[in-house]
Amino acid sequence: MSGLREIAISSAIEMSRSFRIVFEDFRRGRKFWIPVASGILPAVLAAMAVSSTYPRLTVQLTLNELTYVTRERPAVERQLFSRVLNHMLHERISSQAEKLFPLPTPSDSNESKASRPTASPTVDLKKKIPEPPTPGPKGEDSKDAVVLSSSPTIANNGKMGGSRPSAEEGPGFFAKVATKIKVTNVGSLSSTIDGLGLYIVEEIGGHREVWESHVERDLEIKLPQGQSTEIGGREGKTVLFWRISSVFMDYETVRLLGERLRVMNPSQENHYADASPVLNVLGSNADDRERLLRIANPATRSRLLLVVEVWDVYGRRGSAEVDLLNSRDWMLQTAESVQ
Repeated sequence: MSGLREIAISSAIEMSRSFRIVFEDFRRGRKFWIPVASGILPAVLAAMAVSSTYPRLTVQLTLNELTYVTRERPAVERQLFSRVLNHMLHERISSQAEKLFPLPTPSDSNESKASRPTASPTVDLKKKIPEPPTPGPKGEDSKDAVVLSSSPTIANNGKMGGSRPSAEEGPGFFAKVATKIKVTNVGSLSSTIDGLGLYIVEEIGGHREVWESHVERDLEIKLPQGQSTEIGGREGKTVLFWRISSVFMDYETVRLLGERLRVMNPSQENHYADASPVLNVLGSNADDRERLLRIANPATRSRLLLVVEVWDVYGRRGSAEVDLLNSRDWMLQTAESVQ
């Protein structure tokens, strides 16, 4: 499908160039293009008509919410998450300052204790995370049944048997991605949606890498010709991603730091130089520091995005994507970043 898309794009570019040449010749009084255009134009219009009705799947993707799920809270609003993250970063920087510049006390007995570096507070991200509740029996009309029916799905990374985090490897939180996925069956061929894939992709300077995925097969969703359907119904599709939770945390850290710097120095256009020493302190090792600095660097253009792909029983595929976290303007004093 991507190959056909590239061919269509290149054909459109060549066609626009040809029309531009013809227009210039007409403007100069050269009319020999009239019989040529008269012969080509009907064929072009016929091809466009065939293309508009060619059987294919189109996907419309809307991001409803990006938030986080912890062991203590089923959902953390972004405003609350920013406050919690702010407290964590404050403690981490304070602990580093205490290790480097310990403050002496008047008491000699306490002076030696104060001069020793204090251990950095650590956040236990390997607590056991409870499984989301499972839906009640079909036909159950209780209030709890309605709530349980909208329970999010844990990302399975393509394993149909599930790939849920154990107590040892599971993170302290999930990235909860709530979406609306609308699929349209274009053309005159009735079909059945067979599978769905949601992928967390990181793009760094134009290069993309898939970090985590959730795949569902054998959906058997009927899709008549020319009709649309929303996967997950009115509630949409919500997936909890956990393997990449630390990467989400890195992006959120840079986002919050950028917000603070833009407020603190509104007259400065680029805050990357001010952010670099702070990020060097926040990084626990060389790899962490490199990642944080790369995310913050406006020249690198790093972002996390969600890519959704749907396929039917005939092998036709449709896809769409949406930004989750885009660091492009976080360190720049622009109108968009301040909003």
